[in-house]
Amino acid sequence: MELWLIKDDDSVNDIAKDFAPEAGFKVEEITIARSAQEARTLIQEALENKRPPPSVAVVDPHLTPGMDRLEDGIEVIAKLQEHFPACISICLTTKGNIKLSSRALAAGAKDYIDCDTPYVNWCSLTVQRLELWKGFKEKASC
Repeated sequence: MELWLIKDDDSVNDIAKDFAPEAGFKVEEITIARSAQEARTLIQEALENKRPPPSVAVVDPHLTPGMDRLEDGIEVIAKLQEHFPACISICLTTKGNIKLSSRALAAGAKDYIDCDTPYVNWCSLTVQRLELWKGFKEKASC
């Protein structure tokens, strides 16, 4: 089951890569994109069957834009849903608000995690959500 981490903060990616196995993902099933451009490349490679498509994608809505045009994580979520409708997209941000969460859900995200919420350990919460959605995907494939 493929997990894509689409976030431009290497420290968060490193932490997420460390805790993803707690949610049942194998390290070799985790792919990281650090920009919208890298995410578009991953999507294209999956469409060309050069890599497996994501089962779950954790996407930062505030990605560094690609060099050819501006594109943020909300647009990446929309592309994932367009090309891989079975992918569970989770929006993960430290700069959240109601408008952003609404945009992410409208684009196709199934979940939204605001890491800046007081008294919430975002690592534990993300592990719980990954376990939830991984279990959902496994049951749906039976």
